[in-house]
Amino acid sequence: MRNSMKRTLISQCILLALTSFGVSAKITPVSPDVQATPCQSGNNSQTCGLTKYTDGNYYQDPGATNAVMADATATNIYMDGHRKSGDTQSLTVSGTNMSGHYIQGSNGGTVNITLNNGATADMIEGWQGRGHHKIPPLTSTIRR
Repeated sequence: MRNSMKRTLISQCILLALTSFGVSAKITPVSPDVQATPCQSGNNSQTCGLTKYTDGNYYQDPGATNAVMADATATNIYMDGHRKSGDTQSLTVSGTNMSGHYIQGSNGGTVNITLNNGATADMIEGWQGRGHHKIPPLTSTIRR
């Protein structure tokens, strides 16, 4: 019985590798770098409702209904993940060059995405067929 319960050298290596992957994943979480500023009604001249994380991407705060990206350049924008059918969420990208980057919309609810003042984005990612999505005509790629 003792001999059959011993770990082989290969199983010890695999266990060590899996343990180190798990530990490193817990040590390096993505955390907020710059906290979001609340949006003022009708003001599209300042970035608000979006938190910049240490990975360089922007995330719309959970529960926030409006967000504006007004920086000159930006990386990817992720809207707040899963919404209920009655929720409405809006994102305005105003004059921002997001060439090479994309916007990922929420699942469920109603999502309004507006690119204005010469804003660009390479892709707006769809929502797996859930909810309503209002996107004005763009010169960007829309993938659903």
